[in-house]
Amino acid sequence: MNDATKKVHELDAKLEAHVARCEERDKTIFNDLAEVKAELKDLRSFITKLGILLISGIASTLATILLGT
Repeated sequence: MNDATKKVHELDAKLEAHVARCEERDKTIFNDLAEVKAELKDLRSFITKLGILLISGIASTLATILLGT
């Protein structure tokens, strides 16, 4: 085997290893993104519920004040 053939085989092996690492990184990133999306969905739900609770509280306080006088 000459030097050029050895170099081609080395580059091919390095490329295959690189592709395998990139595929693993992609899987990790997509899993992390799925977790972040789920957490954001939960957070949005919590903030919506909190907003409704606050608006209801303020409305009932105003109603009590306005109807009490």
